[in-house]
Formats: sequence, C-alpha cells, structure tokens
Amino acid sequence: MTPGKAANGNREWFRRYYGDDYMDSVRQILGWERTEREADFVLRVTGLRQGARVADLGCGEGRHALALAARGMRVTALDISPSFIERGRAEAVRQGLHVNWVLGDMRTPRPGPYDLIALLFQSFGYFSDEENLELLRDWRNALAPDGRLIVDVWNRERILADFVPHAEWTAASGLAVREERTWDAATGRLAVRYRYRRREGPARAYDASFRLYDRQEITALLRQAGFALDRVFGDLQGAPWRPDSPRLVVLAAGI
Repeated sequence: MTPGKAANGNREWFRRYYGDDYMDSVRQILGWERTEREADFVLRVTGLRQGARVADLGCGEGRHALALAARGMRVTALDISPSFIERGRAEAVRQGLHVNWVLGDMRTPRPGPYDLIALLFQSFGYFSDEENLELLRDWRNALAPDGRLIVDVWNRERILADFVPHAEWTAASGLAVREERTWDAATGRLAVRYRYRRREGPARAYDASFRLYDRQEITALLRQAGFALDRVFGDLQGAPWRPDSPRLVVLAAGI
C-alpha cells in the first residue's frame, strides 16, 4: 500500500470516513466525564493559565475545545468536517462559550502564536510520512516561545502485540460495526475497512489508513520537526506509559 493511501487508493480517505457513522460509533466512549478529566490533565501537565491560546487540530465536534474554553482558554478548533464544526458551534452557543471554529485542513496552519497545539484522540498520522513531518514543522512555526505540543494516538506496541484482524461490536446507538484490519510493517500503516450497519437502511463501508508511530519513531519525528520530547503518558489522563498502555501520549516543547 502506498503511504497515506487507504485500501481503495484514496489519499484523502479521512474526508469521507469522519462523518455521522464514525461519530455514532465512538460517542458512547466520549462522555463529558471522560472529557473533563482529559481537559484537566492537559492543563495540569502543560501548566496553562486562563487566557492561554490553544489550537485543537482535528477537533471533531469539539469536546476538548469546549472543555478547554470552559476553563478559560482561548481556543481555535479546526476540523475538515462541516457537520462537526456546525455541531461544535451550536454546542458552544448552548453553553455560552467562545471558540474560534475553523473549517479547514490541519495541513494548512492558522496564524499563532499558540501556547498549546493539540492533536488528540488519534488525530495524527493520516498522511504520508513526508506530510506528517511537514504538518508538525508548519505548526511548530505557530508555537509560542514557551509553548507545548501534545499528541494523543493509539499505542502501536499494544496493537501489534494483541493484533486482531477482525472485530465486530455494536455501539450504544444500535450501530453494528465490523473492522477488517491489515498491518503493513514496511510502511508502518494500519489499514482498516470499517463496515457500518444500522437497524434500517443499507450497510456502508469506509477505508482508512493510519500511520502508527512507536515511541522511538515519534520522538525522532518530533525532533526533525523542531520539537524536543518532554514527557510520555499511557493515556490522556496521565497514566504512566508502558508497552501495553492503550495510548501513546507525548508532550513536547519547541527546540
């Protein structure tokens, strides 16, 4: 498989995949209690104070953006999905929060400076190695002098140690999900074909391709992009990182 391409050869697979089916499949695990704990951890580990400028890249419907805004951060929330941005904007109005919602591609940085640039809940690794590096370099230029970068992705070591080529499960919404996974060791990419079926209507299929970095690779990538690794965690609530941790969460500073 060519780096950055999904199984169907579409380099821009994420434009189609991140929609209502995806969101309905994960919504049950993304409650406000979890989001509140994650936002508190981000502020604790970065030391951000009220008024700090945060860029939330690949923000989805804005659960972290809203939680950080509620804590006094000045948040720019960027996503490629119009429906996600509209839902985030509507929720911000409902809560009386100010967030700068941006419909756009994270490969096009927004002017900073930012005290924190956040790529959370597997919002990194969509593109080719070259594009992933360029993305980090471009956003490094938008980082404030004492700013931080936080990246929260799947832990590659755990995925490979317990690799499961097929999985089926049902989301709380009644959405049935089947995943067919293929690992390409040469490119470091996990290809997934997702099949979604609701109680009524036809099934839909989506192809995805994630570049998974291990701890050593992401440390080297960050350095190439102008960052120095600060700390590593096993989830977005501060658990120590271990090879069997569910997540790889890296905190970095500009060099």
